[in-house]
Parts: sequence; C-alpha cells; structure tokens
Amino acid sequence: MDRQTEQTRAYSLDYFDAGLVPIPSKLDGSKSPALDGWKRYQTERPTRQQVDRWFSRPAGILVLMGTISGGAECIDFDDPAPFGPILDQLPSDLIARLAIYETPKGGSHIVYRCFEIFKSVKLARRPDKSTRIETRGEGGAIIAEGSPLHVHKAGLPYCHYMGRRLESLGTITPGERHRKS
Repeated sequence: MDRQTEQTRAYSLDYFDAGLVPIPSKLDGSKSPALDGWKRYQTERPTRQQVDRWFSRPAGILVLMGTISGGAECIDFDDPAPFGPILDQLPSDLIARLAIYETPKGGSHIVYRCFEIFKSVKLARRPDKSTRIETRGEGGAIIAEGSPLHVHKAGLPYCHYMGRRLESLGTITPGERHRKS
C-alpha cells in the first residue's frame, strides 16, 4: 500500500472510530461515491473491517452526514465572502464546538453534531442561481481531510482551519442551530 493510501485509510478509520460513516469517493474530481450500493450506508452503519477494506486501495473520503454519523451536519460555504462576517457573530463558546475546514476553492465547511438534523437545504444562492451556502444534513455528505489531492478538480486539499477536528465533533443545541445572526 502506498503512503497516500495508508494515510487516507488511517483518517477513514479515525472517522469511523469517532462515530462517523466514511465511504470511498472517486478520484476524478467529481466528489461522488466510489462504492456500489453506497446509499444503504445512510441508514446502516458499516463494520470497521468494511471501512478498512474500502480504504486499502486509493480513494477519497466521503463522510456521510445525518443520524447515521451521530447527528453530524455541515454548513457548506461555497462562496467565501459571507463566512468571515457570520463567524465573527458567533459566540466563542459555540465556535469552540465547531469543526471548521477550508475547502479547495476557498470555501468553508462548518461541521457539528446536533440532535435535530434535517435534509440538506440551500440557504443562499448567487444571482446566477448557483449555491452560495447550503447545509449537508440527512442524506448529505462531505469530502473530508485526508483525501488525496485529486479528489477535487482544483487539486488542492481539504484542510482543518480552526476549532475541533472531525474526529472530535462538538454538539450544539437545536436553538444554537437555528440561531439568527
């Protein structure tokens, strides 16, 4: 097993051990699952042995959001402009429970756990109707740190930016989740 595959495998097992469900993603920049029948894992947790086997060959890491991953949810900022002002308005005790990652195109993922999770929702769009901000909740997924560079078309990594890491996600309350800035 090459060094990159071993590193990706280690990350995927850490995510699994933390209660998340990692599945392999394609390495063609599509950010799509590389596992036939993957949707079953939105409701059925794989075994550690399955995860180990999936990541024993080159793949990216796609972490499923929602109840199957302990109530994990992501706010995905495709547009970096609103991220800073929104983050500046959050109380420090809430920020301390968030995992914040930078995406390859300069966007951000804010990831947390909550006992109230819904399906993915588009929160803001650009004038051309493309997405600025969306949630990745029940049925959603995110590419995770530890994935090879070519998992994204930009050829850049997903990097931890601040706060907790995915392996130690904090929990927020439904009230905090619905907080209006």
